[in-house]
Amino acid sequence: MPHIQVTLVKGRTTDQKRRIASRLTEVLSEEAKVDPKYISLSLVEVELDGFAEAGELVLDRRKREGRDSAEGNNRSTASS
Repeated sequence: MPHIQVTLVKGRTTDQKRRIASRLTEVLSEEAKVDPKYISLSLVEVELDGFAEAGELVLDRRKREGRDSAEGNNRSTASS
């Protein structure tokens, strides 16, 4: 049974999480030839001070860039 785990900074809506779960399950089902009913997925949400990119906490980077802490949660990256 395949399992997908996605770690993201907190801030997505429940509707966004539903779409993420649905689309990732659909893609894995198609590519791995697995019935979607056998695929599980977990969304692990972390605080800004619990996630780092390139050795820098996301919280610190956003402060340095003058960005609001809630801003930028919808950008497209592999893990945040």
